[in-house]
Amino acid sequence: MLLEFLLNSVGLAAGIIQLVVKTTTGGFVAFLTIVILLLSQIFILSWSANEISLESSKISDAIFESNWEDYSQRIKAYFITMSMGARKPLGLTAGPFFQMSTNTAISTVKVAYTYLSLMLQNFEV
Repeated sequence: MLLEFLLNSVGLAAGIIQLVVKTTTGGFVAFLTIVILLLSQIFILSWSANEISLESSKISDAIFESNWEDYSQRIKAYFITMSMGARKPLGLTAGPFFQMSTNTAISTVKVAYTYLSLMLQNFEV
């Protein structure tokens, strides 16, 4: 995930710089399509990661709302163990650094803008 985060940022910045540099209509359309696809990929991945995190936080509540009181002591112990394990939400992470969420998509676009600024400074020199 970390590598995908970095590559999406660099790819987005490179696609946007090609949009700025390309003067032909065909090249503009091609790179505009690439930029739109990269943005779609970034936001779909971040949205999915956010949904996993939100849904996993509901597991403990679902266990509590079930009829676990009606079962034997052994099954109750399983439910309690599952509930304790479900306290920590699941999610997709970018290596050991951060958990993916919808804020990650915004961060990716910000990083891509930073790369774009650096590339444009070096391009004009």
